[in-house]
Amino acid sequence: MPEMWGHPVSVYCLKVMLAAAYKGIDFDVKLATPMSLPENYRETLHPLGKIPCWKDGDFVLPDSSAILMYLEKAYPEVALLPADAKEMGRVLWWEEFSDTHLASCQASMFYQRILAPLLGRETDPEAVRRIEAEAPKALGLLDAEIARTGGLGCESINLADMGVLAQIISAGIAGLPFDAQKFPQLARRMEEVRSHAGVKALLKYHGEVLQELQGQSSAPSS
Repeated sequence: MPEMWGHPVSVYCLKVMLAAAYKGIDFDVKLATPMSLPENYRETLHPLGKIPCWKDGDFVLPDSSAILMYLEKAYPEVALLPADAKEMGRVLWWEEFSDTHLASCQASMFYQRILAPLLGRETDPEAVRRIEAEAPKALGLLDAEIARTGGLGCESINLADMGVLAQIISAGIAGLPFDAQKFPQLARRMEEVRSHAGVKALLKYHGEVLQELQGQSSAPSS
């Protein structure tokens, strides 16, 4: 069975897991983080020591976007890229938008709300205000695109949707909640992805992992 090396709380691992679940691919999650890599991880899986990494028998592939392209070719039964060249180009653009602009908002808030306190540093209120002002602009672009064209690059559910949903979920964990009333088209689109049976099961597992992590962080030290 294929293996996804990484951690469900990582937004890029979650993106890969969402796509695999939507495509109906059975896979094992092998837990790894950059701070606690298994022995020989760099030598055998990812030379940069990052996550995620996909392993299928002797085949090993790092990087979330590369993995998504591989899954699309290896498991074509449920397509997440349209056949039309122009639509495919637009899907890849919105997937890149998610990986960069949305990710910047999510990662910045994660640092301010979660990582900085863990490192004994103070949260910067001005930085939080800037992120809270910037994130709705990015989400507004997505909402407007869906209203205008019926989807993110194409009407069918695609790779861009997986990336955007992963960012929205991770932003919520970081204290940047998604306002469904403010972005109704995007909310409808994301709910369509969430309602998929495979995605539902994955998100249940994701929630369990998150609860376990939160329990560990709140447990008193001895």
